[in-house]
Amino acid sequence: MKLKLAFGPHSPSMGCSEVSDSRSASVLTEVMITNTATHQPQRLKMEKEMKKLLVLGVGNTLLMDEGIGVHAVHDLLKEQWSEAIDFIDGGTFTQDIFYLFQEYEKVLVLDIVRAGKAPGTMYDLREDDLRKDEKQPLSLHDIDLLDSLDMAALKGNKPELFFLGIEPATIDWGMELTPALQERYPDFLSVIRKKIARLMEE
Repeated sequence: MKLKLAFGPHSPSMGCSEVSDSRSASVLTEVMITNTATHQPQRLKMEKEMKKLLVLGVGNTLLMDEGIGVHAVHDLLKEQWSEAIDFIDGGTFTQDIFYLFQEYEKVLVLDIVRAGKAPGTMYDLREDDLRKDEKQPLSLHDIDLLDSLDMAALKGNKPELFFLGIEPATIDWGMELTPALQERYPDFLSVIRKKIARLMEE
């Protein structure tokens, strides 16, 4: 288990072309190398084990409640987890990290959800809920994530998407969560822990 920082399309990982093999939990990574004898580029294929779960915190920590998903990822990282789980601070670059999805069977996204209910209301959603429910408003993060999933599918591996969200009270300039979400924050972390445990058992 480790924390990764997603910095967008200029990440060094973008130098690889990855293709998943649906018959096994592994990823084939193609790396361009130069043959020292012929000085011609060649493709070197390396197979690596696909991990079980990616926990992706999304949001902007400069906008108060908007950053709760990122706060959650950093706090959960302080705990002991299986090596089959990675935690990523995705910030606001959700569309640019589709290449990371190649490495995982499942992705759990932590973010806010603005559905007009009381601040602190929690939501447990899946990909179909985001795509098909017209009453469920999509944030820019959600749209980017769905686009990333589609791009990941074109690359060969589309992980299952799970989404835990919480209704914000205020999105405005500020580094701290509002009192309403500070009060609900321990419960939010508890729900996340239970969700991770269920996803690892499935």
